[in-house]
Amino acid sequence: KTIADPIRRRFAGMVTAVDEGIGNITRALQVKGMLQDSVIIVTTDNGGPTHECAAIGASNWPLRGGKCSIWEGGTRGTGLVYAPGVMTQGFTWTGLMHAADWLPSLVEGVAMEDAAKIPDEATLPLDGVNLWHALLANQKSPRNNMYYGIWDATIGNGGPALRNAEGWKLIVGGGGGTGDWPRPPARNFISNESAPTPVVLEDAPPGKYLLFNLNDDPSEHKECSSDHPEIAQVLLMELRKQQATSAPQATGDKSCPPLKKRKVLGPWCDKTEVEVVV
Repeated sequence: KTIADPIRRRFAGMVTAVDEGIGNITRALQVKGMLQDSVIIVTTDNGGPTHECAAIGASNWPLRGGKCSIWEGGTRGTGLVYAPGVMTQGFTWTGLMHAADWLPSLVEGVAMEDAAKIPDEATLPLDGVNLWHALLANQKSPRNNMYYGIWDATIGNGGPALRNAEGWKLIVGGGGGTGDWPRPPARNFISNESAPTPVVLEDAPPGKYLLFNLNDDPSEHKECSSDHPEIAQVLLMELRKQQATSAPQATGDKSCPPLKKRKVLGPWCDKTEVEVVV
């Protein structure tokens, strides 16, 4: 069937092109006899842009919000890992994971027993957690919590927020953007001009917070801080602890040379070359 909405139709065409490109790569690896030893990952860096923040016709249904916000619709993503040589295929892993975890996890996956030989000075301390073995065995994630410290002011400031491994999520202030809920996919793909005014919950008052149980309420409908004040306080203490050492995304690393006219967000410097022998 033809998709009536032009924005959604363009988006669907782009996804189709990506799918075709992945197919081309996997077929080439198969022909070369390399597919069995390959690790292929398809993932995302954020939720889809819906009707705000560079809207492209995406849908995060049934999750609340979209890209540039810290609601689940803007931060929760899916991924696919294909590694037939080392991983049992055909299961769904639901552990807690941050995008920063891919680097240490893949270093472990590629180097395996040689990963321990990489000296500490070969890299700056990493924010990510090594999840490779949890992914391989479909086990509990070793990550205890996740800090949401970045939001986009173009859709209204929100956060920060913190989620723990038990599924509790605390938002200080608001989640950013309209914070609305999408309609089911069959009716959601409409143009921005005809989109209805979203129904939005008010942000928490200054100095207050919002608490959600994502296990029971992944779409963030029921704010429950009054029912679980002790959980809110524990999360708030951890949030403040992590917030104290956080830094705005675009400041770069002060230990690196100035970025000058390079169009990158630092750090992007190598003070000392370290030879890694594995």
